[in-house]
Amino acid sequence: MYTQPNKLLQSFSRVIKPYACSIIATEGPNILSKLDLAGVEIPFETQFTTRIVLNPETTDQVLHGYFDDSVTFLLLKVTYNETDPACLVEESQYIEYYYGDDPSKKIRYINKLMMLSGNSLYKVPRIFFNNPTSGKVVIDAMIGNMLPSELTPSDVNNTTTINTLSHNSLTSNMVYFSGSTGSTQLQVLNYDNNVVLYLDYNSIDTITIDKNIFEITIVTNSLSTIHLLFLSQFEMYQGLSRLEWALESSVNRLLTVSTPDIDIVSPIVSRTTDTPIVENLYIMPIITSEETFIITKSDIIHKFILDITDDRDGVIDVNDATVTINVYNQIVKLDTITESGIYNVLISISDIANNQTNINFLISVDNVPPVINFSVPTTTFMLSLSGYSGSITTDDIKLSSVTSVTDNLYDWVSQIYTPIQLSGVTFATCMVSIVETSNSPITSTGNYTVTYLATDLSGNLTILYTKTLIVNV
Repeated sequence: MYTQPNKLLQSFSRVIKPYACSIIATEGPNILSKLDLAGVEIPFETQFTTRIVLNPETTDQVLHGYFDDSVTFLLLKVTYNETDPACLVEESQYIEYYYGDDPSKKIRYINKLMMLSGNSLYKVPRIFFNNPTSGKVVIDAMIGNMLPSELTPSDVNNTTTINTLSHNSLTSNMVYFSGSTGSTQLQVLNYDNNVVLYLDYNSIDTITIDKNIFEITIVTNSLSTIHLLFLSQFEMYQGLSRLEWALESSVNRLLTVSTPDIDIVSPIVSRTTDTPIVENLYIMPIITSEETFIITKSDIIHKFILDITDDRDGVIDVNDATVTINVYNQIVKLDTITESGIYNVLISISDIANNQTNINFLISVDNVPPVINFSVPTTTFMLSLSGYSGSITTDDIKLSSVTSVTDNLYDWVSQIYTPIQLSGVTFATCMVSIVETSNSPITSTGNYTVTYLATDLSGNLTILYTKTLIVNV
């Protein structure tokens, strides 16, 4: 059945368009002809989609991710700026292109759609685009490549280098949807603020930097490489910070020449609630029942650092912090701690913009228990009730039998800090336990077993000493 269009008013249109796995030619509601694409299969090993935006008067723009002489399928869809009245004119709906292997650069033309295909022997050459019109044009492309392992050095010529960049040379496109503003594509501006590269965020595979030559290298999932060379190390780090900031939440963020501003705020490090025993010296506990131990840099981070936040980068993993360890007053750096002593610790954390926060403190690593020094050399000593008004307390026993309690931690610290004020590592740390009676003080004569205990600030406990106390009248 054929529906007769209204030729009097000439309201019908004739278009060629894709439809149900076919290309059809229509006149108004009628299909005049149809090319069935069922069964058409074009093999590929790698494929990707990309988009470029051709600004007015753009010339020699190449599709990103396009290997020289390796493409076996290319489909182009060209979209014009429908909000620009000039783009609605048929004479303005075209772009120019030429093949990279054509020395004469013969200009050809595309309107809205173009498809090229080849095979493993005869491939699609690289295409360069010009936009001679006054409107912005968007090109969406689907590209199929041969197997990357089959590429030879002569096949690959997909490295782009852009020089003399500032941090705000990295901008993004602007996309509006559901009342939100986001971005999907990185744009690189040259010195004259003209866009020289477009790159979809979802095509980025890896990002690396070389701080010595101020370079950011981006490798895409189609194995193309982009080298961005900046004017200084500062500009490189600031550019990297902007890029990562947009990638983290592209739906809600976009990059302009002026926003976000440079990031010169260092990360904020929240410490745990550990209290120093004196000034900047902290106890590092040893969690082991063995005589040998090992303390790693990770152990130190998780003992003293609670979290790290940054005004632009958000939460930074504490494991990203670097730790430098030295024996106190020595320059030799250690990877782990395996011996008792005082150690100088430097914890450093940098944000993406290379703003750094440093925390420096000392830690005591101690698995040596304190020593109780006795004034009574024998295992038995005597006290008289009459000398203590009929009541002998544990403090009386301690004062009469103990000269002092010494500890290596006290000795270490006394070499660093003066005056020494370390509660818990002096005579007062010695505790006395009377075993032979449940009552204290002692008020009756007899023999009593006395146990002496001392604990230092590192938690090392001495329970090696017992003596017999003979109490008489």
